Amino acid sequence: RPRSSTAPAGGKKKPPDEMELSPSFRLIGAGFLFSHQAAAVTYGNSYVRAAGPGLVILRYGEVIAQVFDLRPQSRKMNVSAITRDGIPVETSVSVSFQVRRPAADQRRPRSIESDAIPYPYDRDALFDLAYTASVGDDTKLEWTEQVCPQAATLLVTEIGKYNLDELLVSAGAEPMAEIRDRIKNGLKEQQGDDHLQTLPRGIDILGVGVGPLE
Repeated sequence: RPRSSTAPAGGKKKPPDEMELSPSFRLIGAGFLFSHQAAAVTYGNSYVRAAGPGLVILRYGEVIAQVFDLRPQSRKMNVSAITRDGIPVETSVSVSFQVRRPAADQRRPRSIESDAIPYPYDRDALFDLAYTASVGDDTKLEWTEQVCPQAATLLVTEIGKYNLDELLVSAGAEPMAEIRDRIKNGLKEQQGDDHLQTLPRGIDILGVGVGPLE
């Protein structure tokens, strides 16, 4: 079942992966997920399988713990940093990402219909995402909100490697391209297998953007 949430006065929007499920899942243990949705199914406290899109039939004792949006996601944050020569600058960082796609030779989940689906996904990615929510400012960060803060931290570090004049040469085209590449590679390194992992491995990083310097 989806986690319950209470919107405060003012109508705060739910996070993208707190999606409403069809009442049929509660009534008869079955229902449809849209073509851009997949669900993590659990039994008790244990992850069992990925399901959807299309018709999903729950076995006895199974519940849908979380629904994931398979479409490409995009997030953007303002960033304050200091150049190597001590000049404070303002900019922004944006990241596009999605639930990890399957490898070319990977079999599709049995719950997916034989017809082609618009957003294929790696079934193991949902396990990675369902159990790797991080905590920030005393609140739980969903997988969609974890990537951009990490990119912002990397951007601050990268800007600190350059003098302001270096960042402004040719409108900053060359150094900014290098910075974007290093941030993207840095995000992928944070999905590694060692103890330094800070991002779920269930995410594919599609691209990184850096705004103009002020």
